Amino acid sequence: MAFFETGKRGEISELHDALNSKNFEDKKMALKKVIAQMTLGKDLSPLFQSVLKCLEYTELDIKKLVYLYIINYSRSKPDEAIMTISSFRKDAANKTNPIIRALAVRTMSSLRVPKLNEYLVEPLKIALNDEDPYVRKTAVLSIPKVYEIAPNDAETNNLVSLLEVLVTKESNGLVLANAIASLEEIAILSGRVHIKVDQQLLSRILVAINECMEWAQVFILDFLSKYSPKDEKEAEMYD
Repeated sequence: MAFFETGKRGEISELHDALNSKNFEDKKMALKKVIAQMTLGKDLSPLFQSVLKCLEYTELDIKKLVYLYIINYSRSKPDEAIMTISSFRKDAANKTNPIIRALAVRTMSSLRVPKLNEYLVEPLKIALNDEDPYVRKTAVLSIPKVYEIAPNDAETNNLVSLLEVLVTKESNGLVLANAIASLEEIAILSGRVHIKVDQQLLSRILVAINECMEWAQVFILDFLSKYSPKDEKEAEMYD
């Protein structure tokens, strides 16, 4: 409950001082208070610069708090949000921690600011080929968000095409299932089918469908409903 309590001094001023403290624990506590107050609808956008300074820390829990703050205020402060791009790209290229790589990609795609999309293209392309399936899954789920904000950019930069290619070669069931779901979401947004079901893809999807969340299963089942067997023998295989 302490996170939701207000101080005796001006709250913004107090949080500003704590965020700029040299003491790590003070900064961390201040960040938690900022996020707590933010969830209550309080305008803490004046703290944008002070919160961004906390990105210098490598601790995952700190990054999560800062990224939540940035997502919340990126639309109202797009110019300030651009200043975070270098940090996001650095985290997306982190070679030692796939969770940090995935967190950076997911956060960048959640900013929902069109002029920031161009900075997301390269990290997304790299993440689609990441050795870690969690990072690849995060990347495929990010592409529909980019497409919704700036469909022409996504098409021009081949993000949708790369997603289609990934579907044909992906070996991890969870990544494959979410890639199919993302393509179906893009199909709804674009009004056209981006990949067709063939027998080989069908077999892989039937295995993958059990590895995804219910919302993704809905997209996948709709996708599979478009499959037409070549003959009676092929139809009986999936009866």
